[in-house]
Amino acid sequence: MKIELKNIGTIKQAEIDLEKNLLIFCGPNNSGKTYVAYTLYGIHLNQLDLNRKNDLIEPISSSLFKEGEAIFQIELNQVKTILKEKEIESTNQLIDFFATDQDFFSSSSISIKSSDEEIIKKIEDLTFRSSFTSASYDCTLIKIPKSNTTSIKIIKTTPEAPNDDELQLIYRFIASIMRRSILKAFLKDAYIAPAERIAINIFSKELSINRNEIVDSLLEVDTDVAVKDKLKNLKRYSLPIRDNIRVAEDLSNLQRNRSDYYFLSELIEEKILKGKVNISSGGDMQFKPANSQIKELDIHLSGSMVKSLSSLVFYFRRLANKGDFVIIDEPELNLHPDNQIIMARILARIVNAGFKVLISTHSDYIIKELNNLVRLDSKKREAKEIMDRYGYEKDDLLDKDALGVYLFKDNTAISLEVDELGFDVSTIEKVNSELAQISESIYFDLLDQDAG
Repeated sequence: MKIELKNIGTIKQAEIDLEKNLLIFCGPNNSGKTYVAYTLYGIHLNQLDLNRKNDLIEPISSSLFKEGEAIFQIELNQVKTILKEKEIESTNQLIDFFATDQDFFSSSSISIKSSDEEIIKKIEDLTFRSSFTSASYDCTLIKIPKSNTTSIKIIKTTPEAPNDDELQLIYRFIASIMRRSILKAFLKDAYIAPAERIAINIFSKELSINRNEIVDSLLEVDTDVAVKDKLKNLKRYSLPIRDNIRVAEDLSNLQRNRSDYYFLSELIEEKILKGKVNISSGGDMQFKPANSQIKELDIHLSGSMVKSLSSLVFYFRRLANKGDFVIIDEPELNLHPDNQIIMARILARIVNAGFKVLISTHSDYIIKELNNLVRLDSKKREAKEIMDRYGYEKDDLLDKDALGVYLFKDNTAISLEVDELGFDVSTIEKVNSELAQISESIYFDLLDQDAG
């Protein structure tokens, strides 16, 4: 599946292949990488919509309530319709993704491209089980594996006859669950670590999301157009920022969760942070350096490296789910070159654990190390001695076919070739070459002057 974007910020056109497990965005500043990353994040968010028509499941309604059970066939055209609705919905929500005016995206468009064969396979591979309870019924939906059918069972729990409002609510719940589940076959849940994550970790209390949620609620009220326009102007933060603030404000409650990917948080702590990220009883993020008598440090007293990675540690410890789409803007942020290299290996571990990952990077160190991981994977039988010598492990390696690399240039995203030797980013290679030439010229010119 590919996502085509047109006229979004500085980007005139970009087509991103979401079948790749590691997406790498490179390019100069202000070339549109963040626009595309934020848009992809927004597209991946799936909310239940109870206000849609019930056309998705109307054919089964009579048998469901008469017999208490029905089989729903997911048809190809229905999936295409749902994807088309998602395109329209996401395009209309660009103003919310970026917290800006409608005029800014007046000519924008989002297209989801997927072949019939791909759609059929994704629906066949889809599995889910979901239940809900209304005033009179218990309802369960089970997607049958390796098929396009969903079993819907409904059990009457009270002797009273349901009214029309309850029946319509049940229809809407079933249709919404079906839509959301079908969309999740294409668009998994997403997490984003924006470049502003350091400020969010430090100032989350001051950046209170409550103000934004009040504005969101008021905008739902049918009120005067001029008032609504003023309220929109109060919505200051883009969606990724708002979502990160929301997490930062609810750490004490989220701390009760435990992810199956706890080991990835420990990997970041052990290999880079050299300490543990903890949550205080008051819900504040803290850091405890390893092998130190220092007590837990409040996050604002810790190093910039800790501030940069602590939210990612918390995500993998408490929030991560299988198959999530993880977006990291500048994973090299505040990292010394040696830790940037380690971060590249950790990114490979995250991908190999089953996540889809998108990074936007300017780091030559990360790019070179990712290339090393591709080269070692391409020759892994012959590379065992090299891997042992330099401390590489099997889970560090990257399949070249898993990478989608894009150079942002001239208002578009250019797909770069990835082969057994990796990939080249011309803009970075050009700067490296020019700097080497300048450095060599300065060295020898000054040497000649000393000799004279």
